[in-house]
Amino acid sequence: MVTKEDLEKRYLQLSNSELIDIIDRKFEYTELAVTIAIQELAKRNVDEQDVVKYKEKVFLEFRDEFQKNFVDDLSISQKLFFFYFFWIPFITIPLKNNFARDGFMLKRSQAGFFSTMGFAACFISIFLVSVSSALTYAVFILLGFLTLQYDLLIRRKNRLQASREQIKQSEE
Repeated sequence: MVTKEDLEKRYLQLSNSELIDIIDRKFEYTELAVTIAIQELAKRNVDEQDVVKYKEKVFLEFRDEFQKNFVDDLSISQKLFFFYFFWIPFITIPLKNNFARDGFMLKRSQAGFFSTMGFAACFISIFLVSVSSALTYAVFILLGFLTLQYDLLIRRKNRLQASREQIKQSEE
């Protein structure tokens, strides 16, 4: 069990921003932890300007995360490259991991979607070779176009709806 003295020692070492963060997310902490954070900020004579700076920092972090996860998607050429060429796992996995490492979860998701659909379209096209080779290429190109349209119309609509819900939750 953490004692009041333990928290006081620990909070002495925290920055003003970290203490304000504890108060801002008070429902994630015990009442004792929040009380000691308030007391420590009072001892430091933290003014309103420090709180405003903290809120600006939190807003900018939220905006950047929102941008990466709901706005910055793959370009049309990247989508088509993943569909037609980059569905081979030893190429796709490192690229998707790079997107994830850099925090671009939307791009990672889209890369996975287009590479999976490209893989499926390739096998459908190979199956159609027995019917007609000209039909194979036409079907492969058509499936790429349909996948792109599905992403632009349906998946984008779902992402926008999810982003609206996330904004609504953050405002509450």
